[in-house]
Amino acid sequence: MLIVSANNMNGMKSKYIATCLFGMLAVTVASADQAQIDSARGAWLQKARAGDAESQYHMGEAYCCDTVEHTRQALRWYCRAAMQGYPDAQYEMGKIFANDLPAGSDAIATAGSFSAKRSAYMWFTVAASAGHDQSFAARTRLGATMPASAVAEAKRWATRWKQASCSNAGF
Repeated sequence: MLIVSANNMNGMKSKYIATCLFGMLAVTVASADQAQIDSARGAWLQKARAGDAESQYHMGEAYCCDTVEHTRQALRWYCRAAMQGYPDAQYEMGKIFANDLPAGSDAIATAGSFSAKRSAYMWFTVAASAGHDQSFAARTRLGATMPASAVAEAKRWATRWKQASCSNAGF
């Protein structure tokens, strides 16, 4: 079972429960209520805490990105999965830092010398190197908006991404 976000018929962002059946995704028509969302989170929480990257990714999905605090929570979980080499989590990290979120989502503000676009480009590069198809296009679009020096620095960061730490990332 997954939590997915989508725009409902009124253009408002809603969370939906989805299940994976033999590799195919089936989404319920009714939007998920908070109890269903909490139940889905609980199903992954124990595995996520034990270090399972896929469960950490799903915890990130369950939190992302309707409020600033939920976006921070999503980043914490995505980062744990991303650091284990989980490409979908790496891509989602890039999307959040690039502020490439659905309408109605809340992005976090980055502070100090931390560069959100460079971080996004780095995560898109890392995910792309693992074969994540959407990351190639996202990196290209983002790179077109950045100075060449920032792209070069993000590429250097991508060669050292495994040295990063989720615990001191500021979210």
